[in-house]
Amino acid sequence: MDVFLPNETEACKISSEPLLEDALYNLSRRVKVVAAKLGEQGAEARRGKEVVRVPVYPAHVVDTVGAGDSFDAGFLYGWLAGWDLESCLRLGSFAVPSPPAAPRTAAQPTLPEAMDLINQK
Repeated sequence: MDVFLPNETEACKISSEPLLEDALYNLSRRVKVVAAKLGEQGAEARRGKEVVRVPVYPAHVVDTVGAGDSFDAGFLYGWLAGWDLESCLRLGSFAVPSPPAAPRTAAQPTLPEAMDLINQK
């Protein structure tokens, strides 16, 4: 496996490590890249000895259903395009919908909108 994208709870349970830092270290020994979604704390990824953390993009949260999937899609877009780890995390964070909107995917930024937001940071 090249990329593993759990949330913090999943990373800790799967690795049998109570602390995120230890969980990411443990998991990164088995996969090339592990990126954990941290809810209000943003996201953190590890590739070998490289560790990157990005803050969450501020948004009014109404419903988190689908947020993890949106993050994964954004991260993988950047990963497959050959981006660095921080840029992948940032796109994942910006790809998350900003509710309220129905259907939820209608609240997702387009790629150009997300890229504009990334470039402002």
